[in-house]
Amino acid sequence: VLFRSVYSYQKEMKEKGVASELSAAFTLDFWHKARYFGVPAGLYFIINNAAMFALKYIASHLVNMLANIKLLITAALAMMYLKQKISRTQWCALALIAIGMATTVKNPGHKKGDDKGASMLFTLSFGIGTAILSAIAGTFCEKLYKANTA
Repeated sequence: VLFRSVYSYQKEMKEKGVASELSAAFTLDFWHKARYFGVPAGLYFIINNAAMFALKYIASHLVNMLANIKLLITAALAMMYLKQKISRTQWCALALIAIGMATTVKNPGHKKGDDKGASMLFTLSFGIGTAILSAIAGTFCEKLYKANTA
């Protein structure tokens, strides 16, 4: 199916007299520029595997709540590296996220069947670690997109 789609795309571009963007994928220059996109892909690979591992020890609702930390870190990275401005409304939203996270971490709950649930250290290290990796991957990817379109 994939090869049929590629063939049809190439044929349509040739009929229209437009250079196929797909042919760029066969150049060394394309792969030289695309190698940087492997960085966020690798980071997301680590994050997704860490989340599956953490689900053994942390309740699923807590894993999802910890994912919101990345919003705070992403905002900080966007201000520092992408020189983006944060509006007053966005600051209020970030403050509410921080308050919600503080409330959740205070009493994280535990997984059913666990005697004491996940330790606070494991919970926080998972949340902060994956949030940092996700924020770095997202910010790096945005910087790559903007650099390639500029």
